[in-house]
Amino acid sequence: MGTDTTVVAWLVVIGICSLMQLVATVVLAGIVWRRWHQVEDVLRELRAEVSPRAARFDRVISDVEEIIGRLRRVDDQVRHSLDGAASALTEVGRHVRARFWPLVGALSAVRAIVSTVTHRKAASYPRLQDRDDQARFVYEGGTGHVR
Repeated sequence: MGTDTTVVAWLVVIGICSLMQLVATVVLAGIVWRRWHQVEDVLRELRAEVSPRAARFDRVISDVEEIIGRLRRVDDQVRHSLDGAASALTEVGRHVRARFWPLVGALSAVRAIVSTVTHRKAASYPRLQDRDDQARFVYEGGTGHVR
């Protein structure tokens, strides 16, 4: 009979522990349920508070995207205009060089002739100082020491 009493005692202890575990689980489930509803309420309030700002933020983002699109179009137009102007200037420069090249050549020839004539006149009349410099050069050894 001693063993039956011990078995029953242990079964009672296990039953009480199981009952306490069940009660603790139900209490914890109730606490979790309440906390979950509190979190849902806070999220609802937060969503109500943030949604106007989010809508405003979306409008600002769309405006910024529109402005960026406009700036890209303007940039493309400016690049196209500059490319057109550069090619036009290149063509104008090519045309001007082709038309005025004989005139530039003739002016260069005239300038060379004038500079040659003006330098020749100055060199055709030896100055007194030039004769003295030449005599000093010869007196000092001439070209013998030059390698």
